[in-house]
Amino acid sequence: MLDDETAAVLATVDRFCREVVEPRVGRPEQVLPLAELTHVETAARDCGILPLPEPGLALWEGVEPPEGLQRSLASLVRLGESCAGVAFHLHQISLAALVGRELGLAPSVRAALLMGRGLARGAVVDALAGRVPGRDGSDLLREALPGAGSGARTFLLHAAGPWETLLSPAWDDAGLSWRGFPGEALPVAGAPGQHGLDEVPMWEVRLPAAGSGRELVRGPAARRLLATALGLSWLGLAAIALGATRHGLALARAHAATRRQGGALLGEHAAVQELVGEAEAAVATVASALRGVPAVTGAASLASVLGVRAVAHRLLCEAANASLQVLGGMGYMRDAGAEKIVRDANHLRLLGGTASEAWLFLARAEERP
Repeated sequence: MLDDETAAVLATVDRFCREVVEPRVGRPEQVLPLAELTHVETAARDCGILPLPEPGLALWEGVEPPEGLQRSLASLVRLGESCAGVAFHLHQISLAALVGRELGLAPSVRAALLMGRGLARGAVVDALAGRVPGRDGSDLLREALPGAGSGARTFLLHAAGPWETLLSPAWDDAGLSWRGFPGEALPVAGAPGQHGLDEVPMWEVRLPAAGSGRELVRGPAARRLLATALGLSWLGLAAIALGATRHGLALARAHAATRRQGGALLGEHAAVQELVGEAEAAVATVASALRGVPAVTGAASLASVLGVRAVAHRLLCEAANASLQVLGGMGYMRDAGAEKIVRDANHLRLLGGTASEAWLFLARAEERP
């Protein structure tokens, strides 16, 4: 049973998807122009889906109580069902706003969030716990995050529109910190084409050594904020993938209910029923797992969150592929939409760390200090 606030928020999100997003993405073979994505973002802010200067019920606001976290996850599932790229864009803006609020940035500052290169394997576990990683762990963290004395390096950033400040965790010999880099001073170039999330541009951002950025926080507060940002990022990616996979399943069911083969509807064939059942089971399993995730309260909660995400994405990618197979050869045509959902699901799976990195993180998290 939804509380009144959550029901009202989800009704707004559903209307936004039907009236603003879906009319613009009805042709999946055509990439949503950047100007249209900007219009969608403005509309999301106008109806309170994106954070405003005054606190409200936008994405990733009030996530400490379980109902607040579930409200944002349910919103992202519905947005992902409408368009994974748009959902990811709104998720990134809202998560950057949350980090900016915690770092004391003015609400009017447009921030972009850079989470480094993957999880840096289990070294992040030590860093978040305030322990000094071994030599190999420190080297991995220096590779994954900007670091003082490491020189300028290039990172990939998904973002649309200009940003005033780029927020990033950083690593140096003194541990983790958060730093802000002025957007106008950063060398930025368009990155090569990506595998999915076509709606959101990807950039190559050349960051100077962390010492030339502005340090915003260090120590336990920095570690807590990174744990929160990682946890909400992982959960958001899984929720968006769940919504996209639901869309793919709906396409498969509609196709199976109207196309005939061998004198019978596709949906009456056992092979097709098995594919649909596989996708249904994955969607139901992930939806149940997301409803049971704990609040993201720091490093201690990350293992549970990442465990859900690592399993969820594998199931959802398999389900998206099963839905595509129901459509047969049509599924591989860009105008059918199923192949885009497969690409989006796989791209979401890779963001924030590969599967191997996730297993290494989880194995390290279970070790006793």
